[in-house]
Amino acid sequence: MKRTSKNALFAIVAGALCCPAQEPAPPPAPAPQADPIAAILAKVKAAEAAARSFHVELTTRGALEDGLEFTTSGSLHVLRGTHPRQKTVLRFEFGNGLGGVMETVRTKDGITIYQDDPAFGELLLQVAPATVADLEWAGTVLARSDLPGMRDALAEAPLGSGLLEDLRVHFDLAVGKPAEVGGVPGTWLVGARRPGLGDQDPELPIATRVEVFVRSADHAVLEVVHHRGDKVLQRIGVQRLEVDVAIPDEVFAIDARGLKPRDVATYPPLWEQIERALAAAEAKAGEGVVRPSRRER
Repeated sequence: MKRTSKNALFAIVAGALCCPAQEPAPPPAPAPQADPIAAILAKVKAAEAAARSFHVELTTRGALEDGLEFTTSGSLHVLRGTHPRQKTVLRFEFGNGLGGVMETVRTKDGITIYQDDPAFGELLLQVAPATVADLEWAGTVLARSDLPGMRDALAEAPLGSGLLEDLRVHFDLAVGKPAEVGGVPGTWLVGARRPGLGDQDPELPIATRVEVFVRSADHAVLEVVHHRGDKVLQRIGVQRLEVDVAIPDEVFAIDARGLKPRDVATYPPLWEQIERALAAAEAKAGEGVVRPSRRER
């Protein structure tokens, strides 16, 4: 502002000397107002970047488009540093009585997956480190996160910055009044769906309004409620969120339930999806670009 005022003053004086009839320069435009949502997002990202471990437990309740209700409950353990590790447990149950569980552990030795669902029963699969690296690369190229090894938004942003960024694209969020949820002080962010958006995120319900509760201590996202009119479509609630906690080694183990692990390449239902994704990534990446495991060392 000092520089702007000085330049404006110089222009007025110079104009008065050579062209006395000129009008004075217009006042400078007001500075743009700070975006409070951007400020909250920056604080969440800073807290996520500084932390070395996370323990998250959350539940999601909602209904599919056909009205079938569902409930998922999950836990996430993330350990960063010289020996990064990650474990995710997801249990799901539908209103018709069907349900299942999936556990995933990622270490330097690759990914181990245990799943038990109505379609395929119990499985214990092992994904080699080279395949994990291929899938991580393919996920970036294709902007996908639906296969093991691809980007895990929750693990990368356990305090909710990724979710908040996605919501901000689709909803015009504003800061509401301070409140408490379960005795935890925080603030609700509220917003209606932005008009004219034709790119509905397939991972989000088609809601007309959203409410997001962030706790005051670190601005972590603790609750998200999607509305369509006066109906709640989906509610995500965080029951536990701990940062920089000690995580015992045994947490990053999977109970094999007596199963013998299989290489994922011997399990066609998943391996065929992996191969298609890697081929699609190579095609999209351009001529001569191949998956990391096929590059010359």
